[in-house]
Amino acid sequence: LLQCCCIELVARTRQGISLISVDDVTADVETSLLVPSISEELSVLLTMDTAGTCYFAMRDHLYSLTIDSGLSTDLGKFGHGIEEAPTAIAFEWITKKIFISFSGVGHDSSARIYVCSLLDITNCAVVLHNDLDYLHSLCLDPLDGYIYWLNGISNSIEKSFMNGQRHDRFPYDDQSSSFSKDVTYSSLTLDLLAKRLYFVKTQRKSSQIWYCELHRRDSCASLLATNPIHFFTTSKVNCNHSHVDYLSKFLTLVVLHLVYLSAWGISYL
Repeated sequence: LLQCCCIELVARTRQGISLISVDDVTADVETSLLVPSISEELSVLLTMDTAGTCYFAMRDHLYSLTIDSGLSTDLGKFGHGIEEAPTAIAFEWITKKIFISFSGVGHDSSARIYVCSLLDITNCAVVLHNDLDYLHSLCLDPLDGYIYWLNGISNSIEKSFMNGQRHDRFPYDDQSSSFSKDVTYSSLTLDLLAKRLYFVKTQRKSSQIWYCELHRRDSCASLLATNPIHFFTTSKVNCNHSHVDYLSKFLTLVVLHLVYLSAWGISYL
């Protein structure tokens, strides 16, 4: 007797924003277009809450998207005086706020991280702004109170408390040697159940999925190698498998379908 699992991913596709369902047994893929007619050239950032609502950022506005109904709502423009588009967004499910990162524009503007209220998206406060380079792929651990992100200049993971205190530029031992023009870090994602961070290292014609234990500095290791990955993330699986049981299957499926879908220019979240 086979038990079917469905991996559901909200994705930025060529047509707009789509819900992609992957059958764990047959590997069949179903795609439903939720938000149509978004230009391919327009950057779209995605994050999910715990109740089936997706939040996405386009230019300097935040939108909500109810997955079941497909209803999207413009929540307004980020903050007061924020003109550039964000580089990452993340939902904080305890206080129900949105964390937003900006890489900075010009010589007089530095990278920074804001936290904004969903009730009033113009109500934003700076969490961190000192000693930041180009940052992306925000991850939140509200249980332990940490923010994690990728530094696009040094190709390294950085972290701080969610209030911006204790910024650690090299929380993992192997990252001091990560500076390289040939290696790109991307797709930082957090698995709270396993207490792991996952990310992708891409070097020209191949990618590796790596993981690091949250609280072990010497724990980073390569999980698997594959063809170049545009984006990678863990996802909710609709079945009764334990986390340990489905993890290896899930990672294999994600890699297979990222290679297949990357020809469409899809970025997963």
